[in-house]
Amino acid sequence: MHNQLGQYKIGKTAFANKTLALLDATAQRKAGNPYVEVQWDYFDDTFNRYNLHRRKLGLDWGVSDLPRLHLARAKQLRDQYDYLALQYSGGSDSWTILNTFIKYNIPIDEIVVRHAVCVADKFAVGPAESKVESNYLHEWTKLLKADLEALAQSLPFKCKITVYDFLKDRPRDYVTDEDFIQHSHWVEESTILNAQPIQLGAQEADRVAMIWGLDKPIVQRFGSKYYLCFSDSALHVAKAAVYAGRADVVAEPFYWTPMMPELAFAEAMCVMKAVDAGSEHIVRFDSNWQKRDRVIRGTQLQDYNDFCVGVIRPDYPKDRFQVRKSTRAGNFKHSKCPWLYTLPEMQRYCESWDHVAKSYLSQIDDKWFFIDGMGKSGFRTFFTRFHYLGDSK
Repeated sequence: MHNQLGQYKIGKTAFANKTLALLDATAQRKAGNPYVEVQWDYFDDTFNRYNLHRRKLGLDWGVSDLPRLHLARAKQLRDQYDYLALQYSGGSDSWTILNTFIKYNIPIDEIVVRHAVCVADKFAVGPAESKVESNYLHEWTKLLKADLEALAQSLPFKCKITVYDFLKDRPRDYVTDEDFIQHSHWVEESTILNAQPIQLGAQEADRVAMIWGLDKPIVQRFGSKYYLCFSDSALHVAKAAVYAGRADVVAEPFYWTPMMPELAFAEAMCVMKAVDAGSEHIVRFDSNWQKRDRVIRGTQLQDYNDFCVGVIRPDYPKDRFQVRKSTRAGNFKHSKCPWLYTLPEMQRYCESWDHVAKSYLSQIDDKWFFIDGMGKSGFRTFFTRFHYLGDSK
């Protein structure tokens, strides 16, 4: 059975977990197979079949079509599950999802927010208005807290609101091997904390799903041709999530879903048209993209993200407080969380994370890391096959 959030393939062997796949690939290289490759498959056949169907029929979409597709996806999820929870960050993706359910009065059973609430007022970097990554704690005080208070008063349906403080509510103060392996992609100290078990309100429900706002379409241009692809890094946080007492919670990406492939293609085509109209905010890969590490970094990623929000999330308020996309800070550290190492109560956690990380990372070939002037900043990002969208006009 295909893993719900993609799988890594080495020959005919499939892995749901990236760390385990890279350990196996490294072992094969050491055993005398220097040409071993790891491929990432996110329902490639499903999206490819749909794309052939789309091209045969000449299907096309514009921004005005997106609300209808978002509504269809919301109905699809509501019909499929007894209990729906939404992972809510207040960003444009989860905000658009939530407001689709609200606008059409389609009930969500639970809204889940994960944040370091207990230290949100203590660690500001520069002015409170600064949107540098390390100032993301202010997203609680300047955005999320007010959002949840307003939602508690205005939601048109009954909905549980859960705030999970991933520092205060963590079940233990150290990192285990299982934590590291489970996390699979970024393996950074703060995001492992974010993956600690969540207790959902779904006690009696049989079919339970957590909806994830993943993600903006990745549109690439080679010469005059445009393509859509999917990255494993965007899906890693949903892979890492675990739920207390329930092993059957299904992670449901709202936008990147094989259950409604037209949604991903529609959003990608809207971005493609906007880019083709003259914008330069497009990340371009060269023809050797498969042989190189294509991690999108820093302002390049932020510019592309901001551009996509303006095109495919046009109703998202421009004045909401969201810090810039996080980058890697070297040695598998996270640019949003330098404060984590300054907390005395987190000393044991950080030391154990460093120990476990070094133990596993030393066993993986350098081929699979992103390496820059800061050292090993993270695992390479993997991309699916490219799905043709159309030619430049």
